Amino acid sequence: MKYFFLFLLISNQSFCQTQIEKNEIITIGGIKQYIRIKGKDSSKPLLLFLHGGPGGSLMSKADQFTDKLQEHFVVVQWDQRETGETLRLNKSSQPLTVNLFFNDTHDLIDSLLKRFQRPKLYLAGYSWGSVLGFHVADKYPELLYAYIAISPVIHTWKSELIALEMLNETMGKKARKELSQVKIPFENASNYIIIANGSSNMTAKNL
Repeated sequence: MKYFFLFLLISNQSFCQTQIEKNEIITIGGIKQYIRIKGKDSSKPLLLFLHGGPGGSLMSKADQFTDKLQEHFVVVQWDQRETGETLRLNKSSQPLTVNLFFNDTHDLIDSLLKRFQRPKLYLAGYSWGSVLGFHVADKYPELLYAYIAISPVIHTWKSELIALEMLNETMGKKARKELSQVKIPFENASNYIIIANGSSNMTAKNL
């Protein structure tokens, strides 16, 4: 008899768990933006992941590093504006600024908390995403259970100098000629794009 009640208890817990897996398009900052929501149990806490870049979508690789997390959280992946699926939907209606990304991040968090009727969520930011995460943690700590910074941006110019040195050591002659144009601190946006593209190519080769 005791095994029968144990079976009922386990079965009841299993039935109470509702898996969630959705790809959605929502409006943030006046444009359509793409999110993916996955979790083994929709009642678990929310975990929003902020990718690097800007423009460094990891949507296609997300399950590789969140499969275990999905057992304990409802994991939300987001392609920021001018990135991945969001860029395929529409281009940014405004010039890109850090404040614009800050506002998008806050609006997304606010939308998720209202939708899932939660007081707070967990936030993780990788590289450039850590810049957005630090901003949210500083300005809106009441919205977070915790903030996890992964490979965070701490000293921007020093980080870019290190990246420039690594690229010069590993890239070919043509790439090094292009890298010679880069001045740090950056003189214009094209300097940043050269570093970002070179770093993305080097990372892709190592994955």
